[in-house]
Amino acid sequence: MIIFHKHHIIPRHAGGTDDPSNIIKVNVAMHAFLHKQLYEDYGRWQDNTAYKSLAGIISIQEAIQETKRMANLGNKHRQGKPKSDEEVEKIRKALTGKKRSKESIDKQKKILTGRKQTSEHIENKRISNLGKKRKIVECPHCGKTGGINAMHIWHFDKCSMITGKKHELKHMIGNKHAKRKK
Repeated sequence: MIIFHKHHIIPRHAGGTDDPSNIIKVNVAMHAFLHKQLYEDYGRWQDNTAYKSLAGIISIQEAIQETKRMANLGNKHRQGKPKSDEEVEKIRKALTGKKRSKESIDKQKKILTGRKQTSEHIENKRISNLGKKRKIVECPHCGKTGGINAMHIWHFDKCSMITGKKHELKHMIGNKHAKRKK
């Protein structure tokens, strides 16, 4: 029994479509030969990988690994290359005023949750924060001052002067920052 493949005359990786006029039916050997010809004519790595896989030179698993490796090489062409002022300004204008969707924020949180920072990364963050002034704010209700992050936990809308509640550390028991129990 002869096995037929659908071959894109102009491959999809080169901008070809799934239009019937762009697809021909060929056997496996002809399919491998056509990809070899495309590779020799245009030098695209995708055609070389397809040829080697169809001809049995490499396994499907090796073809998948080679495809991933070659695709990742393409992402590194801009790595470390500084953007021009014009590029930066164009990006800034495009993003200014755009609010990220909740889905986008949740997706990024999910990716970053549980990620461990290396000691080198922690040290680099520590060094970058050296000498930076931390914003000090004052609670309008009780007059206490402190760092903005901690103050928003205990003061402003949650200040005991307006809520009438004393803040308890029950929720912090077992937390490495809670030194004493009340």
